[in-house]
Amino acid sequence: MEKQSAGYAGFSKIGNLHLNISADRETASHRTGSEISEFLSQQSKSVLLLVSGGSSLSVLDHIKIDRGDHLTITLLDERFGVADTDSNFYQLTKTDFYKRAQAAGCHFINFSGETAEDTARTFEESLITWRNENQEGEMVALAGIGPDGHTAGMMPMPEEEDLFNRLFVGDRLVVSYDASGKNPFPLRITTTMTFLQSLDHVFVFAVGAEKRNALKSMRGEGEISATPALALSQLDGVLYIDKDLADASGIIISDE
Repeated sequence: MEKQSAGYAGFSKIGNLHLNISADRETASHRTGSEISEFLSQQSKSVLLLVSGGSSLSVLDHIKIDRGDHLTITLLDERFGVADTDSNFYQLTKTDFYKRAQAAGCHFINFSGETAEDTARTFEESLITWRNENQEGEMVALAGIGPDGHTAGMMPMPEEEDLFNRLFVGDRLVVSYDASGKNPFPLRITTTMTFLQSLDHVFVFAVGAEKRNALKSMRGEGEISATPALALSQLDGVLYIDKDLADASGIIISDE
């Protein structure tokens, strides 16, 4: 039987994130989606929900939307200059979640521009507009963690800490940049560390033993330029992982 996070040998939290361990990937995905559903159902205020691509898309299948007029959905990051089928927003539109959200009357923020910087500015302006129009609203995110420790579209840059800080720790909420050599889709439009710090709550989904080094780094005190996902551990929220990742990361399940 699965235990609650208090039963995990000293790792009930990683940073500010409460730790939630499931027996397998599918259970972790279902639990994450169920708890996002519960969170959304309890909100009487407007909510901006930002979602990641990649493995986190599996969580969307398990999110229920009772009413959508108060909910706006967008991305944490996007790929630029790719085929339509490779874009994060396109992949979002192919989920059952997207269809259910449309039927429920949810709003969506999509963004585009002739250049990567135009696109980043358009997205940033949309986020600022939403915040100005919904000052009492909640901004929440479904975030993922890559095996290399990236989150959203912020790739590790341990060898270029100054550049990392200029891109992601400045005044900008969204930036465009070239991540050549770090990702198969190098041109990125991504929310920044500065934006993540403004989130009210975060649901972090990470499964698979291949992410053990990233999770170990999140438990330490490394440089954020080497493990951007460290920023997530500073936020209010929950980290959902599976037993494979827990075992590979040295998180021992106790019998308490």
